[in-house]
Parts: sequence; structure tokens; C-alpha cells
Amino acid sequence: MIRKKYRYKLNMLEPGLKMFKAIGILLGTGVLLALFKIRAASYLAFGGAFIVFIVLLVLIAVEQHQDHQLYLSAKEDDPDIE
Repeated sequence: MIRKKYRYKLNMLEPGLKMFKAIGILLGTGVLLALFKIRAASYLAFGGAFIVFIVLLVLIAVEQHQDHQLYLSAKEDDPDIE
């Protein structure tokens, strides 16, 4: 069987933490801007937080797919792996 080798293996732990911090900063900024009734900038901050969150979810899904494929490959080589 031909195995697909991954050129890059995603590891989202450190980038994910940085993205969560960015989301928190954007949400906090959006709340402050909303309190000062600067609506357009508030919407932009909330939109930015939403976009970063969606990108994070997509990257985590890609990482999970890679992990699953590597697990299946390892299991094929060694049937004792559970």
C-alpha cells in the first residue's frame, strides 16, 4: 500500500495558545469599544475574533486528521497498537 507522507505535521499547541490570547484580546477590545459606543470598531474587533476562532478550528481539524492517519499507519505496521 502506498502511504501518504506528510511534508509538515501540524502541532497546534503553541500556536493555538497564541491564537486564544489573540481572541481574548480582540474580544476584550470589542467589549471596551462597545462600552464607549464605538460600534464600527467594536464590530471589527468581534469579527476579527470570530475569524481567528474559525481559522483555529480548521487548523485543529487538519491536525486531528493527520494524527488519525498516522495512527492508522502505525496500527497497520503493528497490530498490537490499540
